[in-house]
Amino acid sequence: MVLMRWAVLSIVIVVTSHAGPCLSTIKPEAHAQPRHANPVALKLTDPLSRRYRSALREAALAPANFSGDHVLAQIGCGAGCIRIAAIDRQSGRVSWFPATISGWPLAVTNPLQFDRNSPILIVQGMLDERGPSTTRRYRFDGRRFQPLKRR
Repeated sequence: MVLMRWAVLSIVIVVTSHAGPCLSTIKPEAHAQPRHANPVALKLTDPLSRRYRSALREAALAPANFSGDHVLAQIGCGAGCIRIAAIDRQSGRVSWFPATISGWPLAVTNPLQFDRNSPILIVQGMLDERGPSTTRRYRFDGRRFQPLKRR
């Protein structure tokens, strides 16, 4: 019995000594997102922007990733639900997508497709948890997301 205890204790010691770095030795910058050198002062002019101000401020630290000099922020609003805002890196203006996105197909890992050099946003899922889960295209004009007609 004593021998068995020593064997178990030895295995535990060996496993814990080779488990990798503990959390206190991991440097946070190794996992941090790239930050923009000049943070923008956000214009939180509407109730939705004020409600999500912390998430918007965090997103605004990222480099531009949408429609030239905008940051497209994806903010969780529940399980399987996101809100989208475009943050102008020059003026700090926040432009909200007109609906929440949810109900995208299980095979889809990200319901949004966009590019830094394009004003086109492709959305997969339901809008405001209503209607069909489908693919929709929008053009961002710098202030609003305008739906594009289907072909």
